[in-house]
Amino acid sequence: MEGKISASATTATTTAKPLSTENVDLLLDSVDAFLLDCDGLTFHLTVYSSSELGQHALSFLRISFPCSLGVIWHNNVLLDGVAATLHFLRLMGKRLFFVTNNSNRSRRQNYERFESHGISVSEEEIFSSSYAVAMYLAINNFPSDKRIYVIGPGGILEDLKLVGYNGFEGPDDDMSTEKPISGYSLEDHANVGAVVLGFLYLTMTTSTLCMRNNPECLFITTSDKAISSFLETQQLPDANAVTTTLGSSHSIKMKPILVGKPSTIIMDIIRQRCDISCSRMCMVGDTLPQDIAFGKKTGCKTLLVLSGRTTLSALCDPSNDIQPDYYSDSVGDIFRLSKQQLPSL
Repeated sequence: MEGKISASATTATTTAKPLSTENVDLLLDSVDAFLLDCDGLTFHLTVYSSSELGQHALSFLRISFPCSLGVIWHNNVLLDGVAATLHFLRLMGKRLFFVTNNSNRSRRQNYERFESHGISVSEEEIFSSSYAVAMYLAINNFPSDKRIYVIGPGGILEDLKLVGYNGFEGPDDDMSTEKPISGYSLEDHANVGAVVLGFLYLTMTTSTLCMRNNPECLFITTSDKAISSFLETQQLPDANAVTTTLGSSHSIKMKPILVGKPSTIIMDIIRQRCDISCSRMCMVGDTLPQDIAFGKKTGCKTLLVLSGRTTLSALCDPSNDIQPDYYSDSVGDIFRLSKQQLPSL
């Protein structure tokens, strides 16, 4: 894998153990459930340009740039060994939960994506940050008559609607796609009870108005990432740039509520649905500050896979203080290295 260092090819300084034929079955025997991240990083660029639709209207083009692989899939391609490993874990009686900070897709859309790859899952096994937003509001008795302004993709809107909330989206909101001019003001949205940040869009002005003019408005974010890698060579600001800007506004001064990893909110929701101790779970992911930190905070065992955003050199960097229990090249290593005797796959 270009740009990556094989876990089996290097023995660098880290407290994490490389997954091997000697310890993989010990890991399997010590856990009853695996929590798996899904996506690699895809950078979305929204380009606004003049339009012939009206004097002040703007048109926009959304372009996606794949930047890294992932844990389960990359873009719409299933990574090698994933299908066999998931089937293997089910044959061993392990519970599987798919935990992703990607809010682009709703729970239903993630389910359909698994099915399109021939992988049988249930929607109840999928815990995306978009679903976490909806459940966080429901658990905390958010008023159903309040509106929710969403900075981000339709996945959040669909999951909000599923539990009976009225969300409206920045990019599709008439006011968010118009350029303010002299003597012109944005619509002052009333009865907004929450602003939810899923991804970076040019809707910060409307978000500020929603929070400033609705004093009890919640500010919720699905991610706290500060930096995203762009084409594996460049680093660009991510969600944290928006939350910092909005939250530190002189007219707002609000700290966002994080529902995505490494927040423990998703684990709280999972634990309401299964009677498995966190100590008997293993979080499998490709990021240190999100996936592995989430596993550590919740008391899970942790497995870092090098098929996504983190290299072995980054894991072993002296400045890195987030150490997983194990690391391997990919999820497929769990099945490949195990000596468990199971029916033919």
